[in-house]
Amino acid sequence: MAEMIGPYRVEERLGVGGMGEVYKAFDDRLDRWVAIKRIRPDKEAASDHRERFQREARATARLNHPSIVHLYDIFQEGESDCIVMEYVEGRTLDKLLLEGKLTPLKVARLGEEIASGLAEAHSKGILHRDLKVENIIVTPEGHAKILDFGLAKPMLRGDLDAGLTGKGQLVGTSRAMAPEYVSGEAVDHRSDLFSLGVLLYEASTGHSPFKSHNTLATLKQVMLYHQTPAQQLNPQIPVELSDLIDVLLAKDPAERPHHADDVARDLRTVVGHLSSDTVPRPSSGAVLTDGSFLTQTATATSLDLLSSRRWWMVLAVVMVAVLGTAALMRWLQPTPSSESQGAGVIAQGRGIKLHEKIVVGTFENRTDETVLDDSLDYAFRVGMEQSQFAQVLPNTQIRAVLERMQRDLDTPVDREIGIEICRREGAKALVIGSVDKIGKTYTMTGTIIDPKSEASTFSTSENAEGQDNIVSVLEKVAQAIRTNLGESLAEIEETRALEKVTTSNLEALKAYTLGVAKISSGDDDEGVQLFEQALKLDPEFAMAHAKLGAYWVYFDPAKAVLHLDEAQRLSDRLTDSEKLYVQGWVARLRSTPDEEARIWSLLSALHPNEYVGHNNVGLSRWFFQNRFEEAAQAFREAQRVAAPEHQVLIQRRLAYCQLALGQGREILGPLEESADVELLWQLIADVQLYNRDYAGQRAWIEKKLVAETWADQQRARFRLANYFTDQGKFDRALETIRETEKLTAENEAVDEWLASRFAAIVVLEQLGDKEEMLRDLGLAMDEAQRILVAASEATESLPLPLLALIAKLDVRNAGTEAAGQLLSQMNALTSGHAIWKSYTEMLAGELLSAQGRYEEAAIQLKQALSSAETFHAHESLARVYEHLGDTEAAIAEYEWLVRNRGRAIVECLQDNCQILSIIDWNLAHYRLGQLFESAGRVEEAISHYRRFVELWSGATEGVTAVEEARQRLAELSP
Repeated sequence: MAEMIGPYRVEERLGVGGMGEVYKAFDDRLDRWVAIKRIRPDKEAASDHRERFQREARATARLNHPSIVHLYDIFQEGESDCIVMEYVEGRTLDKLLLEGKLTPLKVARLGEEIASGLAEAHSKGILHRDLKVENIIVTPEGHAKILDFGLAKPMLRGDLDAGLTGKGQLVGTSRAMAPEYVSGEAVDHRSDLFSLGVLLYEASTGHSPFKSHNTLATLKQVMLYHQTPAQQLNPQIPVELSDLIDVLLAKDPAERPHHADDVARDLRTVVGHLSSDTVPRPSSGAVLTDGSFLTQTATATSLDLLSSRRWWMVLAVVMVAVLGTAALMRWLQPTPSSESQGAGVIAQGRGIKLHEKIVVGTFENRTDETVLDDSLDYAFRVGMEQSQFAQVLPNTQIRAVLERMQRDLDTPVDREIGIEICRREGAKALVIGSVDKIGKTYTMTGTIIDPKSEASTFSTSENAEGQDNIVSVLEKVAQAIRTNLGESLAEIEETRALEKVTTSNLEALKAYTLGVAKISSGDDDEGVQLFEQALKLDPEFAMAHAKLGAYWVYFDPAKAVLHLDEAQRLSDRLTDSEKLYVQGWVARLRSTPDEEARIWSLLSALHPNEYVGHNNVGLSRWFFQNRFEEAAQAFREAQRVAAPEHQVLIQRRLAYCQLALGQGREILGPLEESADVELLWQLIADVQLYNRDYAGQRAWIEKKLVAETWADQQRARFRLANYFTDQGKFDRALETIRETEKLTAENEAVDEWLASRFAAIVVLEQLGDKEEMLRDLGLAMDEAQRILVAASEATESLPLPLLALIAKLDVRNAGTEAAGQLLSQMNALTSGHAIWKSYTEMLAGELLSAQGRYEEAAIQLKQALSSAETFHAHESLARVYEHLGDTEAAIAEYEWLVRNRGRAIVECLQDNCQILSIIDWNLAHYRLGQLFESAGRVEEAISHYRRFVELWSGATEGVTAVEEARQRLAELSP
C-alpha cells in the first residue's frame, strides 16, 4: 500500500533539505499532483524550524500570482508540519544556466515575471529574503515561478512575524544578500530588488557579480565593491538592461528602484525593444502535469546540490544576530581536503572541525633577550589568526576569562591556565609556543595540547640563524600548527607572509605591541610615541600607520589622512581583517557613516568575539546618526566580548542609548549596583534627571562639585544647571552657569565656555532678560564664527550641533544675517556626517521660517529629519506647523517631543547643550495645551496645562509660560 501523508498518496521522495523533505504526491480528492514539504522529525532545533516552516506557509498562502508557486494546504501529521503546494513541471534557473547564459530577451521576459511576482508579495507586506537562481523554476513553456518563501518576513508588524531574527539567526545566500542585510540594518522590499539584480546579472552573464573564492571574500564584494557592468561581460546585453541591473545593485537602498512594479515595467520595455513577439502566460489557476522536476521549496531547492558533498558552498551563510540584529557568526568554507581529514588524535592527523575554537597561549621567551618578550607573542598570534579554519579565541575574551578566574589580566597563558580557559570556553585545542637560544641559533617550538586529556598531541620546532630570520621561521611553526589542526595547505598558502603583515624588525614589533597595550590601558600619549618609534624602525609597518591614523582621526585629521593613506598604500601588508579596520577609519574620517557602519558590521560579523567591530558600529550609529536602537544592539554585543578594561565604557555607551530609547527606569538599578559606580556618576545623574529623581541627582552633583579635577567640577556644574532648569528654577540655573563660565575660562576650555554661554542665553530667554540675552548671544555668535573660520576641515571634535543651536537662537531673537553666514561656513564642513547635516538643515529651515517661507521651511525640516532624527528638528517643525495653521501636524510633533524625554537628555551630550532640549521638552506640554484648546479639545488641553504647571511648580517667579498656563487652567477647569 502506498505511503500516505495526510490524505495525499506519496509517489516518491525527491529530496531532503536542511529544513524539510520534499515529496511528490497525488490528491485523489481533486485529481491532481501536488508537492508536499514536511519538517524532518529528526531535525535538531525542531521548534525553530517549525516556526520558520509555519511562517512560510502563512506568508505564501496570502499570495496569488501566476509567477509564484501556489499553496494549497497546511496540516500537522504527528510531530511534523506539512505544506501542500502546486506541483510545477520544469527546471530551476541555476540548472538552465549550466547550459550557458540566457539570451537578453529571455532574461528580460523572466525578469519581468519575477518582478511582477515580487510586486504582488510586497503589496501584501511580504519579503522573500532569499531570491536567487536556485529559487526560480522555469516551466517548459518558458515562464518563471518563484519558489521558497520559507525566508519571507512581513515588512509590517503582524501575525505573520514569528520573530526568528530575535533568536539569533539570519538566513540567506551570501552572494545575493543586499549590503544592508549583511551589515544587520533594517531591510525592506528594496533588499529583494538587490537580489533580483544579482539574479538578472547571473542569467545575463553566466557569472555572479560578487561571488568570490570564499564566503568572506564574497561578503566583502557585496559590501564594498561595485560589479563590472553586465554589458562588458556580454556585449549582446542592451545598455538599458545592463543599466537597470546596475541600478538594482546599488549599495544604498535609496538609489534602487522604489517598487518592484517599476522594475517589471522597465523590463517590459526592454522586452518590447528586443522583440515584438508576445509570450502567452499561464492563467493563475493552471495546474501543470507530471514532469521531470518538482517544485522545490525551502532549502530543498536543487537536488543535485543537496546530494553533493559540497552543497553548502552554494546554499546559505549561517549568521548570528548582532544584539538582536543580523551579523555573520561564521562563514562556510569548502569541505577540508583529504590531506586535512582523517581519524585519531591530533598527532595522528585528526585535527579539529571547521571553525571550532582554539586558545593561543603566550609565546614564552626562554632567552635573555627582552626584545622577544612581547614581539613574538604578537607575531605568532597574527600567524594563527590568519586561519579561516580555526576560530582563535581573541585576547579580549581571554582577559575576560582571566578575570572570572580571579587572575591578573596580564597573567601569561601557559599550559595549565590555557587548559582551564579551553575548558571554560569550550575550545578544542590549546596552542602554546616558546623560543630558546643556543649560540646564535634560535629554536622556536609550537605545541598543540588536547584540553580534555591534557596531553600534547603535536609538536614542531624550527631553527633560525640570527634575529633577522626569526619572524620568517616563526611563520613555519604557525603553518605546521595550522596544518595539524586540519587546515589545508591551499588555504594556508592564501594567507599573507608573517613578515609582511607584521615586520621583520623585532624592535619595531616590540614597540608596536607595547603601543597597543598602552592605548588599551588609556595611556594614549605613550602609545602614540611607541607607534611612532615602530615606524622609525620600519617605515613600512602598515598596522602602525593604521593605529596612528585611527588615533589622530579625532585630534588631527591631517595626520590621520597621512597615516591612513600610508596604511592603504601598504595594503598588501595587511590581513583581510586589518584592511577592513583601515577602511572603517577612512570612512569615519570622510564622515560617511552608512559606509562606515557597513565596514564595521562586516568586521564584527567575521570576528563576532572581537570588541572593535561591534563597538565601532555602535559609535557610528549613535554619534553620527542618532540610530539608538541599532547602536544599543551593537553595544550589547561589544559588552559580551569586551575585555574587563573596556566594560565600563561599553556599559556607559549602552546605557545612554537605552536612556535615549526611554528605558531610564529599567537601567538605573544595575548602574547603581555596579562595582564601577564612581566611574558612571555622570550617566547615573543623567538617568536620575530623566526619572525626575532630583534628590538622587543632586547627591551625585554635590559630591562632584568638590572633586579633585576641574573637569569633574565643570561636568557637575553643567548637570546642576540642567537640574535647576528641568524644574523651572531659572534664577538658580543662571547662577550655576555663570560659575561654570568662570571655571571654563580659567582653564581655557573654549568649547565648554561656549556651551556655558549658550546655556546662559537659553535661561535668560525664559527669564525675559532680553538685553543680557542679546549681549551673550552676540558674544557666542562671534566665538562660533571664530571656531568655524579656524576649522579648515571637518573634525569630529568640532561642536557643530552646539554652533547650530546658537545660530537657531540668534535667528529667533536677532535676525538672519549672522546665522546665514554661519550656515554657509557649516555647510562646507558637514560632508556625509548625518547628524551634522541634520543640524545644518534644521538651521536652514529656521532661516526660511524667519522669512515667513513656512511651506519651504517645513520641507527643509523634514529633510533634516530624514538625514538624522533629532529632537531639535522636531521642535522646529512643530513651530512651523503652528505658523501654517496645521494644528494636527503641530500636535503630532509636540507629542513626539513629550514621548522622547530620553533623547532630550542624551542628544548633544558631547557638547553640553542639552539644556535647550530640556526646556523644550517641558514647554511641549504647554504648547500642547494651547493647541488642544484652539482645537476645542478642552479635556486634553486641561491635562497638558496641568502637567506643565506640575512640572514647573517651583519655577522662578515671572516665567511667562507658567503664568499663562496657570491662568488658562483656572479658566478651563471646572
